[in-house]
Amino acid sequence: MKRLWIGIAFLALLLAAGFGISAGMDDLQNEISRQLTSACQTALAGDLEQASAQANGAKEVWEQYRNLVAAVTDHEPMEEMDTLFAQLPIYYKTHSPLNFAAVCSDLSLLMQAIGENQALKWWGVL
Repeated sequence: MKRLWIGIAFLALLLAAGFGISAGMDDLQNEISRQLTSACQTALAGDLEQASAQANGAKEVWEQYRNLVAAVTDHEPMEEMDTLFAQLPIYYKTHSPLNFAAVCSDLSLLMQAIGENQALKWWGVL
């Protein structure tokens, strides 16, 4: 009987840790998505310099937590994020605000999709 309660406590601890990590990842992904959306709007307004700074801020956060995100999601969206981030300096150097904004928008939507894909749902526990 003692082992049963230890097992139940261990499973509850793992479930709480899973929901905690999911909530933390959700906050992180919302922050990156928000920065990229802001960079998109700034680029469309014509301030490519500020948009680049905002996108670089999002890229720094992405690179800082990339390994953590990679632990809970598929590799294909991760590679797509890296590819899109690599395109941003090209559009900045060629002074293409529309293309820069489009890539920022794609990055933001992809980050939201990654978040929705890896989010823990209560029905997944059943």
